[in-house]
Amino acid sequence: MFRFSALVIAAVSPFALSDCVNKEFDQCGGTDFAGDSCCQTYDNCTFVNEYYSQCQPKDLCLNAMYGQCGGMDHHQPPRPWTPTNHHQTCCPPSFICEYENEYYSQCIFDPSNTTCALAYKQCGGEGWAGPTCCVPGFECTPDAANPKYYSGCNPVPICSNARYGQCGGIGPDGEPWDKAHEHDSCCPDGFECTFVDQYFSQCKATSTVVEAA
Repeated sequence: MFRFSALVIAAVSPFALSDCVNKEFDQCGGTDFAGDSCCQTYDNCTFVNEYYSQCQPKDLCLNAMYGQCGGMDHHQPPRPWTPTNHHQTCCPPSFICEYENEYYSQCIFDPSNTTCALAYKQCGGEGWAGPTCCVPGFECTPDAANPKYYSGCNPVPICSNARYGQCGGIGPDGEPWDKAHEHDSCCPDGFECTFVDQYFSQCKATSTVVEAA
């Protein structure tokens, strides 16, 4: 009875093993790719560039904090920011897509989801009783003219690449992934740019574990 029940559970589970040999973040397509083009049921085979497609989680948002999430892209002529043109309209957790104009919408931090100080607001200083943390993308720094009594939330350099996003190789239209083509090689905090092949490098979670002192 136990063995039969286990088989039934495996058959109905959405995460049951399939005949597909590809795991999450494995390559599943691209020019001259000879491997399997399948992915597990919880992944999509996502186009990266003409040389590389990858098994990525179906709910993975690849837009960065404070990155673009709508409007028009930088092609000439500009194209709509839509999945058809390989753009996502989602935002990372705790961010919302705010409309600016017909050409641009941006992922901004949702202030309803935090007790931290908002951008450019006070976060410290002698006698300060308010929040001492800042929303993502900002850090609490002392004021140059009045460091004892005032610290404010000032922007930190923003990486335009997302968690598990591309950080090197070739862009979706065959262009080099470099500054000249408006691409960063950085990764968000806690992630590092990992080489996959000449066509694709990806921001993956940092493997280094820091032990408590």
